[in-house]
Amino acid sequence: MKKDSSISKDFNEVYRLLVDVNGGARLGMFLYDDKYIDVYDYEASPKKNSSMKYKISNSFDEKIIHDYLK
Repeated sequence: MKKDSSISKDFNEVYRLLVDVNGGARLGMFLYDDKYIDVYDYEASPKKNSSMKYKISNSFDEKIIHDYLK
């Protein structure tokens, strides 16, 4: 992966995984097809540092994640 400041709107599916701590969202990971990952820290301060975006630079089989989350 390589850090990227934006995520293209050119995707078909998005998967969202949330980590809850004490009943509230703490971290979120958003996987856009096999192209991008956005990691969001709900408790980051300042909020401008809450989102870390990455472009996936190698190929992987996204079907593994799709099948696991069915």
